[in-house]
Amino acid sequence: MVKLVNAVKSSALNTRLFRRFCEQMDSYHYNLLCHTEMRWLSKGNVLKRDFALRIELRDFFMQQKKEELAKFLQDVASLAYLVDIFGRLNELTLPLQGHDKKIINFIDVLTAF
Repeated sequence: MVKLVNAVKSSALNTRLFRRFCEQMDSYHYNLLCHTEMRWLSKGNVLKRDFALRIELRDFFMQQKKEELAKFLQDVASLAYLVDIFGRLNELTLPLQGHDKKIINFIDVLTAF
């Protein structure tokens, strides 16, 4: 998925073409999110957005004659599994962040998870 996002976001032309392509398809989202290594929550958000735009991404790469990138979107089950796993991890880590957290809060969150 990082390879797919980088193929679109690496050049301004591809970003604009993808945005216009999504607008023509009446997609709910028009942009891909960039993944940053610093933020754990961004991984889940990037995968979630990529999954929502998987059909648009596939069609965009087919139109650009980049079939080798489009074939990565064929395995929808694996992508959906990754989206679910990272979504659950985001649900776990979000309440653990912030100031003035006590060990009791961590134990409660982990036990409930």
